[in-house]
Amino acid sequence: MERYSARARQSSRADALVPASHPSASLPRRRLATLRPGAVVEGVVTRLVRGGALVDVQLESNEPAFAPLTEIPAKAMPVIRELVASGAMQQVRVVQVDRMQGTAIVSFHGMVTLPEEPGTSPAKAEVAREAVEPVKPKLTASERAKIQQQDLLKRLRSGDL
Repeated sequence: MERYSARARQSSRADALVPASHPSASLPRRRLATLRPGAVVEGVVTRLVRGGALVDVQLESNEPAFAPLTEIPAKAMPVIRELVASGAMQQVRVVQVDRMQGTAIVSFHGMVTLPEEPGTSPAKAEVAREAVEPVKPKLTASERAKIQQQDLLKRLRSGDL
């Protein structure tokens, strides 16, 4: 049983594409046969939907590419919302191509410039990275027990107990 009627699918598809007046609408359509996972393409983020975003990357099937939430960095969501509002072009990385359905899955990881947190500068971030001590390897239970025994012996010998 289909969840949506053909008319509903058509209307949601039309909402996810850029309008004819948008500069990217005049670009040639991309053939699915030439797209490969890992390719970087430009597209327009047209809508945020439950579970991700729709990106018009000018596919020949007229279907928008889908960017699942797992492929959108959490700190980049304000930037993605601005891209939807402005209709600006944004580079995305192709993760998967479904030639049978005529769709693609894309990722924003490494493609969106994340906003700097207030009060941090690149110089402070470099100093903070240097100040972080290296991570100590976790001790096994027997190593922790041995250290506790040694500590107890030292305290007994010094008369602290």
